[in-house]
Amino acid sequence: MSDRCWAVLLGRQELMRDPRVTQTLATRLKLPFADAARRVTIGWGIVGERLEEGAALELAEALKAAGVETRVIPEGELPVLPEARPVAAAGFGPSSVKLFAKGDPLGEEQAFGDILVVAAAAWQNETMRTVKVKEGPSPGQKMATWGLRLATGLPLRIGPKEKEVEKIEKSKDLVFRIQLLTRQKTAHFLFQIDAEDFNYACLGPKMEYGTYGNFRSLLAAFRERAPQGALNRGASVLLASQPVGTMGYDGPRDLERELRWLRAILR
Repeated sequence: MSDRCWAVLLGRQELMRDPRVTQTLATRLKLPFADAARRVTIGWGIVGERLEEGAALELAEALKAAGVETRVIPEGELPVLPEARPVAAAGFGPSSVKLFAKGDPLGEEQAFGDILVVAAAAWQNETMRTVKVKEGPSPGQKMATWGLRLATGLPLRIGPKEKEVEKIEKSKDLVFRIQLLTRQKTAHFLFQIDAEDFNYACLGPKMEYGTYGNFRSLLAAFRERAPQGALNRGASVLLASQPVGTMGYDGPRDLERELRWLRAILR
């Protein structure tokens, strides 16, 4: 028995929401349909992993019988993404784009033809902060206290003493991100644009006041100029004007997993 583990990958992005995939997994793994659907969703294109070769081939054969295209590879061959390079501004040219990091006046030029994947994603980001607040008697208790003092002349008090306490405040923000996976000769590069940290002046007359509209226009600009680049699920959802909540990302790890899968099947 080999210690080598194998992975089963879906062959195309449209298959990520195909009920045939879910039904096949439910049947083979003896799972309720809803559990199998969740497994497919969080797999982001990788429907089997840490499998022995025989089990991986059997799963791929079952999916093939259901009309689902797959690829079986050793897990060690799943690509590792290059480190993401943050981008704060861009400049579009006829055949390339210059991507500028914050404080970098020179930028890096990327030919539109070198863009392999145009990806976008959105997820809820929860933040917590500690604040100091004053707690004490309610307005009604304060009024009652003054009434007693006026009536009795005694320093009576109703309710607790006023004191300063620390509380944790939670807030949720929607994070939007674009990632461009490019290839120059044998080297791959990953560029990352966060919606709130980008200067949208490159959009020219299409620039709007709202961040979301600008973000979507920027994504459309990359798509228009690099039509050969594969779209991930998030980019497809945004460009089709579908609800952001249908993307399904819980955080940046989901986007990373999806991009690893896309890079593997685009070889």
